[in-house]
Amino acid sequence: MQERLFNSGVEAENWWHHALEAEIALATGDLEKAASAFSAGQPSKKMWFSTFNSNLSILANNLMSRDGLARVAKARGDLPGAIQIYRQLLSYGPDQKWVSAFEPRYVLEIARLLDRSGDSQAALKEYRRFLEFWKRADSGLPEPVEARRAVERLSSVARATP
Repeated sequence: MQERLFNSGVEAENWWHHALEAEIALATGDLEKAASAFSAGQPSKKMWFSTFNSNLSILANNLMSRDGLARVAKARGDLPGAIQIYRQLLSYGPDQKWVSAFEPRYVLEIARLLDRSGDSQAALKEYRRFLEFWKRADSGLPEPVEARRAVERLSSVARATP
């Protein structure tokens, strides 16, 4: 039904449609279809941003599916590729497609991926960086709790290693 309603000529609608298609494919484990749909939905150039129509502009640029290709890379076991995509999503510049808010949870995901890949020192640095961003977050949120535990674990390993 949604496929019949969206206007593929409108970049934001094209993104939203393909992001939905990709999320469904990713949820069912069809990584090729998910990657294809996430790629097809990416804007051809920088996604528009306007203070005149800020609600649509913010939604177009900050949809959580922006990290879809990173999640596909992670599901494929391409941890370095996923880390690279997350780092790109956190950087700003003329070559970036999104005009988005900084997403600290991407820093946490980088830390997780580095930890999983065995780079304890880099993971520890990213977990600490995430905690710095979220230092005023509610104390019971699962993300800072997880990051604090990881910092404790990785710090104790670093102290024990000569």
